[in-house]
Amino acid sequence: LEIYKNEKQTMLWNQKMAQSREGCAVQLDSFAQMIQHATRELDASIFADEHLEKKIRSRFTRLGMKILTTVFLVTEDGRYEIHVTTKAQKGDCITTKELAQIISECCGRNMVLGKEERAVLGSEYCTITCVEGPRYHTLQGVAKIGKGCRKISGDSFSMLDLPGGKQGVILSDGMGAGEIAYRESTMVVELLEELLDAGFPKETALQMLNTALVIGREEVRFSTIDMSVFDLYNGKCEIVKA
Repeated sequence: LEIYKNEKQTMLWNQKMAQSREGCAVQLDSFAQMIQHATRELDASIFADEHLEKKIRSRFTRLGMKILTTVFLVTEDGRYEIHVTTKAQKGDCITTKELAQIISECCGRNMVLGKEERAVLGSEYCTITCVEGPRYHTLQGVAKIGKGCRKISGDSFSMLDLPGGKQGVILSDGMGAGEIAYRESTMVVELLEELLDAGFPKETALQMLNTALVIGREEVRFSTIDMSVFDLYNGKCEIVKA
């Protein structure tokens, strides 16, 4: 009987090792595909516009700014992204919002500052990023209640900004009800958030999430995932169920 138990335990460990190797291979392959796609997209998006560059330099010079470099990019959808490395004259400070307005006037498009840009530029060179502003905005709200009017619901949710002017809403329904289901669905939502924040496409993120949830767990608990992705440029919504 003891020999049988030892062999069974060995077989279980071998299965876990095989699952771990397969999962790692899938994740590495997905990561490689993402890097290849990003590289091709970057190479195809960079373009030169001497006339626009001269206009921006002229306006910045009149404001007392010095430009080191400018980089122009255009997305597959024809949206502009402009990177300017610049600084103010010694002792001066200029708001980045004012610079974004100048760039908008020069290119004739509604350009806004990228995420987490500094508010003011001083006498040290700094790169600011301006992207085309979205045409749409969303209003968000939520209400939840547990099964049988309990205080704890087994569902978890998240609302987050995604690259490319998109916003996502994630809803996960944990298996069962109460605190155990809540912990499980919360873990699923947080893992998916981290993968999306890291830049993985939603399809790849969901595939990696499913692999991570299965590998190395004694008991597999299933949590459903519903995800809506809103494109703030064209007003379209994509619904993904996993």
